[in-house]
Amino acid sequence: MILLYGGTFNPIHYGHIIPLQNLANQLKPDRLIYIPCHLPPHKAAPSVSGQDRLEMTRLAVTANKFSCPVDVSDYELLQSGKSYTALTLQHFKSQYPHQKIAFVIGIDSLLSLHTWYEWQHIVETTHLYVLTRPGYVLDVEALHPKISERINDSIHLVNNTEVELASSKLREQLEQLAVTLPPKLDQQIPASVLKYIKDNQLYS
Repeated sequence: MILLYGGTFNPIHYGHIIPLQNLANQLKPDRLIYIPCHLPPHKAAPSVSGQDRLEMTRLAVTANKFSCPVDVSDYELLQSGKSYTALTLQHFKSQYPHQKIAFVIGIDSLLSLHTWYEWQHIVETTHLYVLTRPGYVLDVEALHPKISERINDSIHLVNNTEVELASSKLREQLEQLAVTLPPKLDQQIPASVLKYIKDNQLYS
């Protein structure tokens, strides 16, 4: 199995690391690939460059141990326009034609999955591993029927260690980084990433 995990990673934090370490321990994939996106279809454009987010992601995965090989892909960053998961999956399936491709999403993404580009093709052809998130409760009846019928088939709900972190709140704290280190920030973001942010004055 090749396990893919996409996001803006603006910035990457332990909420992007710890659950994936646990998931890799459970699934034992051949490889885990982090994929920083270029332009997210359902969010505002990231406030820092793709190159900076790529470098922060590389620093974070290098600084933390995983039970499988881990790569960081610049595939979406090299594409023009919005980063559509369906197209990314198509690319990686062509890159690894003899291995199962699986994609990791959060429970919040599952709730809005029916709004994604070519979402029906995604749920019909790809295994999705859904991570729980603090504050989100899954109401299966609220899902599109074509999604709910796939739960425990190609859509797998994962019991994981929930890490209550949000990149948007961390960005607010990082505005102070040029002056002082906000409390507990070094427990939320890997030290090498914090140093990169401070050295490049990304959020201040």
